[in-house]
Amino acid sequence: MIHNAAVRLARASCERGWIDEENCEWCIYALEKRISVLLYIAVVLLWAGIFGLLIETLSFLLPFYLIRRRMGGCHARSAGVCFTLSILLVVFISLFVDDIAAYLPQTILILADAAAVITGLLIKPIYPPQAHFTSAEQLANNRRKNVLLCIIILAQCISLCVHDLRVFTGSFCGVLFAVFTAIIQITKNKKESQS
Repeated sequence: MIHNAAVRLARASCERGWIDEENCEWCIYALEKRISVLLYIAVVLLWAGIFGLLIETLSFLLPFYLIRRRMGGCHARSAGVCFTLSILLVVFISLFVDDIAAYLPQTILILADAAAVITGLLIKPIYPPQAHFTSAEQLANNRRKNVLLCIIILAQCISLCVHDLRVFTGSFCGVLFAVFTAIIQITKNKKESQS
């Protein structure tokens, strides 16, 4: 469905002369990514709106998506599996993380968050070998990732000051899962380079 829509849009763009024919495949790929992201955001926002969990959902989703976009990380075998796992992850975090966090001492949450953020700051962007990022692009992504992590820390401090842990716990989980997927990709790349 998404692929067919991307093909139709790319072909129409070629016919109108908006893109060159040799860039058509790249255009299809880019359109598939954009359509997938828009569909994902629409489904997540619809779910969050229906269940009244907009703050919890966005508190997780924004840090997770933005950090992962700059840091990289492991990828599912197909777009459908990625879409399904991503939706399930957002639903799980939004539904259960605040309840679980309510039972933990705030000091433990803050220390765990500090460990996740520090690890995120130390990890350099990691991508699958098929993604051919230059060292300059990786350096720029590393800087952007570090700036985003600092902004997240600021949002978490504000969340703690106003005694609303939803932003703190959601963003903690977003950073934690982004770091976790990067560690998985680091492990995969090491195994592939050894074989």
